[in-house]
Amino acid sequence: MAPAVVWLVAAPNRRPPPALSTGATATSSYEVLKESLASGGGVWASVHRVHLPTLRVGTLDSLIAASDALARDEKTVDSVVDRLLRQARELQEDESYTPLIEGVTAASYVRSFRWDEAKFTSSDTLDAVRAALLESASRLEAGLKVRLADYTAAKQAVTAIARRTGGNLLSRSLAGIVKREHVMAPSSEHLTTVFVVVPRFSTEEFLGEYENLCIPPPASADAPAADMSKFMGVVPRSAVSVITDGDHALYAVTLFRAGVEAFKMGCRDRRYTVREYEFTESAAGDAEEEANRVAAEASSSAAAFGAWTSTAYAESFMVAVHLKALRVYVESVLRYGLPVDFDVTAVFPAGSKGVSRVRKQLGEMYAHLAGGRGGGGGDDGVMVPGIMSDKEFFPYVSVDVNMPSEA
Repeated sequence: MAPAVVWLVAAPNRRPPPALSTGATATSSYEVLKESLASGGGVWASVHRVHLPTLRVGTLDSLIAASDALARDEKTVDSVVDRLLRQARELQEDESYTPLIEGVTAASYVRSFRWDEAKFTSSDTLDAVRAALLESASRLEAGLKVRLADYTAAKQAVTAIARRTGGNLLSRSLAGIVKREHVMAPSSEHLTTVFVVVPRFSTEEFLGEYENLCIPPPASADAPAADMSKFMGVVPRSAVSVITDGDHALYAVTLFRAGVEAFKMGCRDRRYTVREYEFTESAAGDAEEEANRVAAEASSSAAAFGAWTSTAYAESFMVAVHLKALRVYVESVLRYGLPVDFDVTAVFPAGSKGVSRVRKQLGEMYAHLAGGRGGGGGDDGVMVPGIMSDKEFFPYVSVDVNMPSEA
């Protein structure tokens, strides 16, 4: 399902004509929209008042600068919100999962939005409020990078353990495979046991020649045979079969330490693989303990990351809505002037048909505000330079709120 369409719309309040102003009160644009869009013969949208404080607007130059900056900031913050939501859904393994915003859904939060004075003081300058909003979004983005790196490292550790325990004999850990009975002679000053991985089709060949693998071949057919006493390295008949898998067999071979390097070279020449492994009685238990520890750490990391991501998404969404509300306020002051006499309304069009009908109706209602720049009755805006030039131009101020999609 596509994400819901929500707009923050601002339009001037209606003032009675001067001749009728005695005893008459202004009609808020919120009430006008509520009557026009959510009443009558067909309900094409729900509308909700957005409660904003009176912000410090500063000079015209500062307003124009803030307008340009907020247009860029909005894209940056929306990107942070989107990344956090995608990460939260990935961790939950649920594409429809959406964290609650202060205990309510995102739509409910927008419907009942009130400016959070405790976090973003309205008496500050526009630049200060904007900087506070951006700092919150940047902090969340930085936190996401750090926690994602930790989570990824924990997952990679689990993968590495699985690769060591689940691969073939060329790569898997020998802990738990090699037993005490496979080691003919414990490591000592003169003897040691090495482990050789042999292709299954070469096992007979290996068993027939492993005792001579420390003896180099003659330089030529006419060269005299080497003095075997100089190359004694393998204990005769010491090869022990440890395990066989689909493609390979593992053997334990007892060597004199002086012949280890020559034996390795002989194995390498014949494409046998010598595995570096020192047997200990506790190896299997240590390997299992490490696997359990790594798995527990990964599970704990995923749970903590998931909880943080849900909380961070909620906070980023609140920052995004505040930033959009600030942008609407700035655009409205630039458009309608001072003193501030407009309302901001959250408009939730009803379905795809509602989107086009509401745009058309809003265009007709506020065509007199277009100032010759179009946007009268159609549902498509007109691109104009200047204010909100990165968006379509409507005769009223309109900013999209990116709502989370649902499955």
